[in-house]
Amino acid sequence: METGSPLGGSHVVCEPSVCYAQAEIDAGFISAMKKGSKLVAISLNPQGKPIVFPFSLAGFTKVVDGEGLDRAAGKARRDALQDQLQKNAEENRKKLIAQQNKERGSTN
Repeated sequence: METGSPLGGSHVVCEPSVCYAQAEIDAGFISAMKKGSKLVAISLNPQGKPIVFPFSLAGFTKVVDGEGLDRAAGKARRDALQDQLQKNAEENRKKLIAQQNKERGSTN
């Protein structure tokens, strides 16, 4: 954060498009994040040069102190979306079959 001292993280694993690190944080770190406006993560590239990743902390306190997710409401939204996708797929399938039948009829 803006005024915090660096928190060291240990390298865990790198893949072609991402690297993972791990660090222990405490209540003081979370408190500092709530008060801060940005968090900066710094990594080193293969040549040993720093790569800086700034993250905005806007809304962090609201999310951390908020109610959390309503799992039942989330499931209901997912189910409704799945139903709508199934309905759309069935309608598109029927349209495609009708179009194919129409094209077959016009070529005979």
